Amino acid sequence: MESKTFAKGIYAELPSEKAPSFVKLKLSFRVADAAAFLAEHENNAGYVNCDVKESKDGKIYVELNDFKPKKPESLEETNESSIPF
Repeated sequence: MESKTFAKGIYAELPSEKAPSFVKLKLSFRVADAAAFLAEHENNAGYVNCDVKESKDGKIYVELNDFKPKKPESLEETNESSIPF
């Protein structure tokens, strides 16, 4: 089982029952902790991807999504004589 990396300084909660129906999630950021977490996990494109999940006991949490698609195996180098013109 892969270990989880929880987003430090980033917290998610379901909105209160009194919130309007268009409010889907409440996010809170502890700036110093979140900034350090974001800087540590920034990808080559300048992003940090996270997923908001629900634990088995119903608690909402934010987890780092560090998925990287597998690169296709390198293609065999083409032989110039096999390229039709």
